[in-house]
Amino acid sequence: MPDSAHDPERREHIEVEKGPTGERAEAYTVDVAAERRALIWKITGVLWLILGVIEAFIGIRVILKLLGANPANPFAQFVYSISRIFVAPFFGLFGEPAAGRSVLEITSLVAMVVYVLVFFGIDRLIWLLLYRTTDRSVRTYRRR
Repeated sequence: MPDSAHDPERREHIEVEKGPTGERAEAYTVDVAAERRALIWKITGVLWLILGVIEAFIGIRVILKLLGANPANPFAQFVYSISRIFVAPFFGLFGEPAAGRSVLEITSLVAMVVYVLVFFGIDRLIWLLLYRTTDRSVRTYRRR
């Protein structure tokens, strides 16, 4: 186990309390890497939240197209304009089977899969580059 005085990943702190029944000291070591892991969790959480929003817009787009929604409707226009940004790189990749006003946008489904894979890769890369393993120990003694 590395000495906390020489390990930049660990900080030791000692608190001493004097009371009527004696002296109590508590020494604890702060694991800086654990703080980093908490930050990584927050970063990747935000990443997955962003992916969830993107997937929701694309998913709603697929449903609206499949049900033959009126493209002149303000809600449909809003969803189509936002989701178009994320689906545009995949336009023309596959044909779009249609029956009447219903359209199955296979490119949107492909986009959803690709975005999940990309975000998963980014998540794993962040963990791979920033993750450190250490621990925390607490030592308490009472002197009377």
